[in-house]
Amino acid sequence: MLKLLSPLCAVLLFAGCGSDSSESSVPPTSPPIITSQATQSGSKLQASFDKQANMLTLEWQDVTTNEVGYRVEQKVESVVAAVTSSWVVVEDLPAYDGQGQKITWKKPISTQGEYRVLVRLPEQNKVLLTDGSAESLIVSPNIKASIVFSQQEPIHGSVNLSVQIAGITAKSVRYYKDLFALGSATTSPDFMLAWNATNETDGVHQILAQIEVSPNNYLLIQRQVQVDNPNLSLASITVNQIGDSLTVGTRATSDAGVKQLQLFIDNQPFTVITNPKDCVGDSRCFPYEWNISLANLNVGNHEIKIKAEDNAGEIAEKTTAFLKNALPQVLLTQPIDGQIIGNMLQVAGSITDDEAEPLLVIKLRDLEIYRGVGTQFSTSFDMSSLPLGSYTLTLLVTPKTGSSIAKTVQVNYQSLTTTTPEYVYGLGESNYVQGVNQNNVLFTESNTGNVFLYQPATAQKQLVIEKSKIDYLQVKQVVGKRVLLLGQDIVSKQYQVYLWDNGILKNISEISGDNKLSSGYQENPVMSGSWIVWSSGSSQRYHLYNVDTQESHVVAKPSYSPYLGNNSYSLVILADTVRFYTWTQTGGTGTSSLFDILQYDTKTKETTRLTNNGLQNYYPQASKTRIAWQQTPTSQGNNAPYSLVVASIDTPFNQQILSTVMKRFWLVDHLLVWEDAIGSQTEININDGVSQYSLPASNIQVVAVGDGKVIYSKNNATWVWQPSKEPYQLFAFAINQPKFDEATGMLYFTTGTANSLYRIKLP
Repeated sequence: MLKLLSPLCAVLLFAGCGSDSSESSVPPTSPPIITSQATQSGSKLQASFDKQANMLTLEWQDVTTNEVGYRVEQKVESVVAAVTSSWVVVEDLPAYDGQGQKITWKKPISTQGEYRVLVRLPEQNKVLLTDGSAESLIVSPNIKASIVFSQQEPIHGSVNLSVQIAGITAKSVRYYKDLFALGSATTSPDFMLAWNATNETDGVHQILAQIEVSPNNYLLIQRQVQVDNPNLSLASITVNQIGDSLTVGTRATSDAGVKQLQLFIDNQPFTVITNPKDCVGDSRCFPYEWNISLANLNVGNHEIKIKAEDNAGEIAEKTTAFLKNALPQVLLTQPIDGQIIGNMLQVAGSITDDEAEPLLVIKLRDLEIYRGVGTQFSTSFDMSSLPLGSYTLTLLVTPKTGSSIAKTVQVNYQSLTTTTPEYVYGLGESNYVQGVNQNNVLFTESNTGNVFLYQPATAQKQLVIEKSKIDYLQVKQVVGKRVLLLGQDIVSKQYQVYLWDNGILKNISEISGDNKLSSGYQENPVMSGSWIVWSSGSSQRYHLYNVDTQESHVVAKPSYSPYLGNNSYSLVILADTVRFYTWTQTGGTGTSSLFDILQYDTKTKETTRLTNNGLQNYYPQASKTRIAWQQTPTSQGNNAPYSLVVASIDTPFNQQILSTVMKRFWLVDHLLVWEDAIGSQTEININDGVSQYSLPASNIQVVAVGDGKVIYSKNNATWVWQPSKEPYQLFAFAINQPKFDEATGMLYFTTGTANSLYRIKLP
């Protein structure tokens, strides 16, 4: 017996439900009294009608323990003029043992009728109620209904089930296959349900449709169907969008062998695959796979179908849908990524999408500060009660269909009453500042490798060189509107020194005659003013060259040196000469090698050995007054602390050790700055040639030195320190790529992932 659920009241052609006080035409000796209040809830009375068998079924729960019995009644029209209708007994049923027992009553019918069930109690009769508190049920055998399949028989694969109904307005349809539930459908008028018959056994199956015609009243129809699935098995279609490409994949097997698979998009044929890929052992691999450019598809819905054929001539098809939806685009006019803001955060911009009114949600960190639909947006937020620092602003755009997109920017909240940096330019994500000089900003594009010079005064971005012009291009320095470069000549395959001179690219190795001196590589050029020095590694010499006067000096390797240092040397221009400081190997081998500092003077053209102490002295830095270098015993290794040695330019043999636990140092103009390793922390020191100053050891780090100041980071904030003054917090956030312009004293830096470039002149 099919179990049926839910209450019924009359709808459409059915009469209204209610209770009548009359009894049957053959009343009992002591007739019980029935009133409109004498009803029995909890019995869950329901009705169903099997149209194929013309069988009415009533079901209810036994909810009492003292019943005399049950009685099924049918409403009939009365011939008595004063009474319009009455209830007559159809059948009396005995009492049942066991509260909660399911009671079923059946009767063949051929005409519409209204039925109710009474529970007969010792003192009165009560009308049983449906779940919806209805007192009677109307059943009509005159409803026309049938099950429809989307395929002609025999069916196979994916089939759509639906019903055609006349005479009622159905509420829902539940489908069964061989009494196993397939699912429910609630969308009228055909109540379609997809049925995957791929795994069904071949042969005849029964499909039932249980139609809810009104609450607790059901019509049951059935149909037999022939299933004949092919031996050819075709898996579901997998569609993945990766960038501008659409990947469509599936699997297919057949006892007769798979002959071919063809892809169709919107019924347009694409490539036929006859030789599948070998995917043995790789569960993520699809033997049959197509890559389609999304440029070939219009925005909107598309049907994707794959048709498979095996060597026995059997055909199998699978379809799926794909929506090409143009992703929304967010144009944020303010704030820019990394923007430094004051007390009021202003957010404004626009959205472009192929659909109208996308939803935009804006969050500051985790707090939602805006929610709205449309293509234009604007809001503000008061930051004044928040601590200074960096905040993440997230914009999430959700279209009506398709994927959501999120845009994230960083804003840096800073009091602008005392410190107001100037926004210069948006460099772009991952682009790198190579240097700043005379307010000319040299930077490299990460995606192309091309080099540019940006001039804030004119807001001009000038191409210095394309990466493709020089192999293994290295950008070294900017001096005014000159850019020092190194790279491998495309023809000779030798490393050359190049100078981009205000729009003209010059090969300095060629112009200086260095190529005639040796075929060795030129390496690591350093520029100061119009002077350039570089190393010729294989020739073991240096070349100093003035690009304006063409004055040239070749510094040969001393006889006592087996190897000249080819990096980390320094060039300084004095009043009447140019000094070049480098380092050289003077003995030993491997980690036990000895290194010493050399000085070359363009006036005397002499090379002087400034150290000879049996230690490792290297990486000199020089200013107009002093020279400093790092020193360590042999075999100590690169991870050990270094000693910091300093000497006067005028008296270079009078050397002083300032630290024995130094990690790294900077010599810029009159300031010698270094970091000392104090346990796991860092101590910053300044020596200005007269006095020495220190900051207590903590988790701090020097990020830039210039203009008589030290810029350091502490607790994700940026601090400024200069000799004899207390350090102060410049920004409550960390800055990126800080560079001092030695010509103007301006501090340049970037913020945010988009590298917003700022500058500031510190007091």
